[in-house]
Amino acid sequence: MNRNHIIQPLLQDLRFCIYKFFYGSVDRVFNIEYDLNIIFGLLLLEQARPKAFTIRVYMRAAGIVISRSFFIGGIKMKIYRVFNNNVVATITDENKEAIAQGSGIGFRKKPGDLVDTNKVEKLFVIQDEEKATFHKLMGDTPVEYFQISQEIADEAKEKLDIQLSNMVVISLTDHISFAVERYKQNINLPNLMLNEIKVLYPKEFSIGLWGLDIIHQRTGIQLEMDEAGYIAIHIMNAGLNVGSDNTTNILKLSKGILDIIYDIYNIDLKADTLDANRLLMHLKFLAQRIFTKETVSFQESEDMYELLIQKDSSIKRCLDEINAFVEKDFFYQLSIAEQVYLMIHLLKIIR
Repeated sequence: MNRNHIIQPLLQDLRFCIYKFFYGSVDRVFNIEYDLNIIFGLLLLEQARPKAFTIRVYMRAAGIVISRSFFIGGIKMKIYRVFNNNVVATITDENKEAIAQGSGIGFRKKPGDLVDTNKVEKLFVIQDEEKATFHKLMGDTPVEYFQISQEIADEAKEKLDIQLSNMVVISLTDHISFAVERYKQNINLPNLMLNEIKVLYPKEFSIGLWGLDIIHQRTGIQLEMDEAGYIAIHIMNAGLNVGSDNTTNILKLSKGILDIIYDIYNIDLKADTLDANRLLMHLKFLAQRIFTKETVSFQESEDMYELLIQKDSSIKRCLDEINAFVEKDFFYQLSIAEQVYLMIHLLKIIR
C-alpha cells in the first residue's frame, strides 16, 4: 500500500500547525520526504510513548500552537524563569520564547535547566510582536492571571468552535490584572455597551460570565458583570474568523444610534424588551452591511418610506440624525430601504 496515501491527511494538518507558528502562513512548501519522515517519527513515538503522543494530539486539537521541538528531535527548551511548580518561561535554541505549563514542570528547577517535555501539558508560544508586552506583564503580574486567561481562551475555542489569536491571552491577562486592581481600590468601570454585548453576542458574553466564575474560584474576588462584557470583547476582537475586526465598530454604531433614539424620545432601550432586542439585532446586521459595503433595496421602498414618515412627525428628525451620524463616523449613506427598516422598528418602540 502506498504510504503517501495513508499519511496525506495527517501531513496537511501538521504542515498547517508548523507553518502557522514559524512562518505565519501555509504558503511555504517543505520537501515531501522530509515531511513524511516527521510523520513516521510521530507514529513511532505513538507506539513507544503513547501518553506523550496523546498529550500532543490533545494540544493540537484544542487549538494550542505547539513548538517544533515536539516534532523534531534536537531542539530543546531552556528555562529562564520559574513561576511556580507548574509554570515556567522557556526559550528554545531557535530563540523562541514560550510559557510551558504542566504538573511539576517547575519543581526543583532553576534558570538554565532544560524543560522535561514529558511534563508539558500546554505551551503558549510568544510571537515577536508580543514580547515587549509579555515581558512587561510577567514582571509584575501574578502568573495565576495568565493561567486564568489561558483557560478562558481555551473555553472560548471549545464552546464557540473558533480560532483565536495568541495575543488574546496577553490582552486578557492585562485586563484581568487591571480589573482586580480596580476592584481592590473600589473603582468600578461601567461597561457602557453591556446590554448591546449581551444581545448581539450572547455566546461570547456567556464565556465572559464563565471567566468571572473562574476568577472568583482562583482569587476569591467577584468582579461585576460589566467585566464579563469586557472579556467578551477581548474574545471577539481576537477571533480569526472573517469580520472579527469590525466588532468594536458594530458596538459603536449600535450605541450611537441608541443614544440618538434616547435623546429624541427619552426611551431607554437598554431595558431587556423584545422590541429593543429586535432593534439591536437589526443594527448588528446593518453594521455588518456597512462594513462590507453592501446595500439593501426593494421595489416598494420609496412608497413605504413616504407612508411611514407621516405616521410620526419626530421620525424624520430621528432618521436625519442617524443618517448624519452614520455618514460622519462611518462614511456610509443609508439607502431608502434601510431607512424603512429602521422606521418599522422605531414605530414599534415609540407607539
